[in-house]
Amino acid sequence: MDQFGSTLAFCFIDKMLHRVLMFNLGDGAIFLKKDHQYSLISPPRNFGVNVSCLTTTEEAYKYTQVKIISAWVDVSFFICSDGFHHLLKGHKYSEAIQNAMLQNDYPLICKLIDRIEIEDDCSFILNTLEPISTLEATCE
Repeated sequence: MDQFGSTLAFCFIDKMLHRVLMFNLGDGAIFLKKDHQYSLISPPRNFGVNVSCLTTTEEAYKYTQVKIISAWVDVSFFICSDGFHHLLKGHKYSEAIQNAMLQNDYPLICKLIDRIEIEDDCSFILNTLEPISTLEATCE
């Protein structure tokens, strides 16, 4: 029987307490954008080649990442799949994708991704604090 895996990552924005709870279980990643720079704040878990991420097993709790930070304006959270994360370094279009992320040019990101033969899913979500909005894109 094949083993299946899944990933779960989210940012819960508490406007009343001015905090953000970040949760990551699996091989996704969460980035924080502040002052026109992205920082990796919740890295993807690497479970090995051809190994499903462990979110469907009883051991999954060992790999859960939870962080709480104070919220402030002009901050964005970028959540992405491992397929997207792999494109950010060492790839022909890595620099162009990173520049498009910084400019919030998500149609350009999708155009760049469409030029690449991808074996994994490549999805991302952007959450911003002011104004509260969400942009979502999936490029397959």
